[in-house]
Amino acid sequence: MFVDKIVYRSTPTSLTDLFACSIGAISNKLFSLRYSLLCQPVETGTSPREIQILDIVWTYYLSKIIDVMDTVFIILRKKYSQLSLLHIYHHAGMILLSWVGVNYVPGGQSLLLGVINCFIHVVMYGYYLLTLVDKRYTSSWWKKHITQLQMVSIMIILDHIQSLYHNFEYVWPDPRTRHYPLVYTPIPFIIIAIFLLFTYYMGPKYMRGRQPYRLEKIAIVYNVMQMILNGYLFITGIRLIYWPLRHSLLCQPVETGTSPREIQILDGVWLYYLIKMIDVIDSVFIILRKKYSQLSLLHIYHHAGMILVSWIGIKYVPGGQGVLMGVINCFVHVVMYGYYLLTLVDKRYTSSWWKKHITQLQMLQFITICVHHLMATVMNCGYPRFLSILLVLGTSLLIYLFAIFYFHAYIEPEKQKKKS
Repeated sequence: MFVDKIVYRSTPTSLTDLFACSIGAISNKLFSLRYSLLCQPVETGTSPREIQILDIVWTYYLSKIIDVMDTVFIILRKKYSQLSLLHIYHHAGMILLSWVGVNYVPGGQSLLLGVINCFIHVVMYGYYLLTLVDKRYTSSWWKKHITQLQMVSIMIILDHIQSLYHNFEYVWPDPRTRHYPLVYTPIPFIIIAIFLLFTYYMGPKYMRGRQPYRLEKIAIVYNVMQMILNGYLFITGIRLIYWPLRHSLLCQPVETGTSPREIQILDGVWLYYLIKMIDVIDSVFIILRKKYSQLSLLHIYHHAGMILVSWIGIKYVPGGQGVLMGVINCFVHVVMYGYYLLTLVDKRYTSSWWKKHITQLQMLQFITICVHHLMATVMNCGYPRFLSILLVLGTSLLIYLFAIFYFHAYIEPEKQKKKS
């Protein structure tokens, strides 16, 4: 019945849609105050009122897609100064947020966000309409107060989001990992911030006017340590999960038990998270040796992203569909750090032949991970579909960046060599 309602609904204009969204949501929610203004769970029933709420949430999602017409009008009218980062970020972000809302949490605490946003858009589109009818209304006085109204709405929404923080911190995390170090702290975000600050500013500034450091001995110890840690995790993952095959290679939910084997898997996921933080030492060595050409967008995005991904893994989904990513990644890192170790011991191994095949191995790794999580987006794996979608998007970007690197590093020089 709900699907029929959606199919036969005529497509609304943006202003009409938002107005209906505002009125419907306010009448259903606030006037009768059936929801708590402080902390409200998502209702999961099928009463006529709850179906109406689902319709409203879906309509709101549709309106966010229609909103991008603003950008089309701006470009067609050559008003490029209005295409700010704020404008683009807002439109793209609201489509993603409303899609998450209608798919996973259609109602509850987030509904106030939609109600306030709809009211603001009624005022805003009303102002745009007035400026088209009468140019006298284009004065900055109106714009100023509409901007103030938007800022007030954002402050109200931010205050309302406190329950979302509660869910992130106390409801959604896996209770089995609460006692693990560096999981329930802001440490990973601090490390990412320091990593970016050191990579882009503090490190190059410190090395300005200094000779490159010779770090061969320290680097040898570091590479041996990385090979041991990654090799241990790879062997442990194979032993606990894939030999014999206890996990589905296609679609695997997160195990939630406390058997010795499941606790060992948790330990492995935590150690993997720790290794991803240790990995940033690579960048320190690069800067202290003044090998700035190695500090590519690919390098920085990969290191920062892996810290965040592994933290999400240990805190929210320690196991399941995400384990294969870790096992493959550990194997690739054993090979990669083994190559680095060989280049430090014997310079003959620095040829591009080795580098080329390691790059191919890395690309194969990300393609496998991408395909593996694509399966979780189309199948009911008992693994958060939203996380799989984010991993598919993130690994797709890595594949693209690696492909660009591979072309410039190996294919293009080969073509130049043939021409000459």
